[in-house]
Amino acid sequence: MKYDWLELPAKEKDSWLQLCPPNTFRVVAPTEISGLLPDSLVKKYESVVILSSGVRDSDAVVFMANGYRVDAKKSEIDQMPFGFGYLSGGGTTSGLLIQHASWTGCTIKPPDDFWNHIQQSGIGTCFPLPVLPSQKSGHISELQSVTQLHPAFTALIDGLKSQYSELMT
Repeated sequence: MKYDWLELPAKEKDSWLQLCPPNTFRVVAPTEISGLLPDSLVKKYESVVILSSGVRDSDAVVFMANGYRVDAKKSEIDQMPFGFGYLSGGGTTSGLLIQHASWTGCTIKPPDDFWNHIQQSGIGTCFPLPVLPSQKSGHISELQSVTQLHPAFTALIDGLKSQYSELMT
């Protein structure tokens, strides 16, 4: 597993809270997070699940943007989770990207009809990825059936602990 720290564009906590309030998730197209995350990262994503954990008026809110990257050469779909926290009333200037992870479900081989559809259409966003939640948004408790989000979020929290000691409590 590879950890990369990336600079975040200067956006306020409220922009993220409007997009994904505490303890909720939302499935978005990469264009919906353009300007909120580094463009170099957003360009790699086909679909993104945003998850927010925390309480609106508390000192800690952690966000995860779990991007799904289609690797046509390998016929795979990889997760590329990016996480960051707003702690103690302050902002953040960087976030953690996890690449080349190995938890179960991090990389999947989609069904053959996925690749047939991609070849015919030329784009990956018009075919529903089999790893995305069935709903477009909801409470994070509704994600229990999407087990690959839990390992991604846990890996991000573990990586963020090195930067944000407040997360250890």
